[in-house]
Amino acid sequence: MRGMPDYPLRVDHRLVEETVVARVRQLTPKRQRPFHREREQIYETPDLEERETSFRALHGRWFERLGLAAPLHQALRERPSVLSGTEQCRVFLAVSRKEEHADLLVPAAGISGDRSPSLVLRVRTQAFLEPEALLAFTRRELLHVADMLDPEFGYQRQLPDSSQGPSFQNLLLDRYRTLWDTTIDGRLHQEGRGREKARDARRREFARTFRMLGDEMDAEFRRWFECRRPRHAEMLAFAQNPRSARAGEGWCGFCPVCRMPCAVPGVARLSPGALREMRADDPSWREEQGICLQCTDLLETRQTVSAR
Repeated sequence: MRGMPDYPLRVDHRLVEETVVARVRQLTPKRQRPFHREREQIYETPDLEERETSFRALHGRWFERLGLAAPLHQALRERPSVLSGTEQCRVFLAVSRKEEHADLLVPAAGISGDRSPSLVLRVRTQAFLEPEALLAFTRRELLHVADMLDPEFGYQRQLPDSSQGPSFQNLLLDRYRTLWDTTIDGRLHQEGRGREKARDARRREFARTFRMLGDEMDAEFRRWFECRRPRHAEMLAFAQNPRSARAGEGWCGFCPVCRMPCAVPGVARLSPGALREMRADDPSWREEQGICLQCTDLLETRQTVSAR
C-alpha cells in the first residue's frame, strides 16, 4: 500500500476485498460503474489462477483509490517509535470487535537474526467504513505498542501467576488492562488526539474496576489519567493491591477468608465478638487485610450463636 514508501503496510487480501466491496456499495451508482465494469471484464479471463490474481489487483487498486488505509497511515506517522521499532505492519481481518487489537510478532531467536518485530493489527471490515473511529482505535493500539517497545516502560507479556488462584488472576488482568487503557487515553488527551467522550467513559470503567478505593477513586483516576510516563511495574503493583500500592501492605480487594474478589472491605462492620471469632480462626489475620461483607455476616452470625 502507498503512503509510507519506506514502511510496508500489508493488508490481508480478504480484508481488502471485503472492505472495497462494502465501500463501493455506499457510492452513488455513477461512481460504482467503473469498479463493476473492471470486475466484469475479469470474469472473462478463462484461467482461474490468472483471474484470481486480477481480482486481487483490482481490489488493491480500489483500496488505495478510496483512501481506505488513510487512518492507518496517519496513526503510524504519529508514532515514529513504532515505525522505527518494527519492520512492517500486517493487517488482518477480525471477525468481531473483541478481536480487534494490535500486537508485536517477534521473529524466532536464531532464525531471523537481528530483524525487528512486525506490527500486527486485527481490524473488522466495518471499521474501514468509519474512518474517524478507525483512526481513534489505531491511535490507542499504537500507543500500547509504543509502550511495549519502550525499554523504560518495562513491558512483560505475562503477568506473574497469583498464589490466590484463577479468580484473582482474572481480577488482576482486568485491573491492569483498565489502568493501561486509562493511561493511554490520558496521554492521547494530553496530545490533543483523544476523543471528547473518552475521559468520561474511561473514568466510569475505572470506577467500576476500583470501587474499593472509595473516596480516593477520583484522585487515583486523575493520577493515572494524567500520568505521562507510566511504568509496567508501577501499574502491576497498583493492580495487585490498589489501596496499598503507595502506602504499605493492606487490603487488596480479595477476601482472605473465602478467597473471592470483593468490592469493599467489611472490617468496619465487625463487632468486637466477630473480631474475636476471626482472630480465633486465623491468628495471623490483620484488620488492614480486610474481609468481604458476606464473610462479615457469617462471623456476626457465629458470634451471636456463641453468645447465647
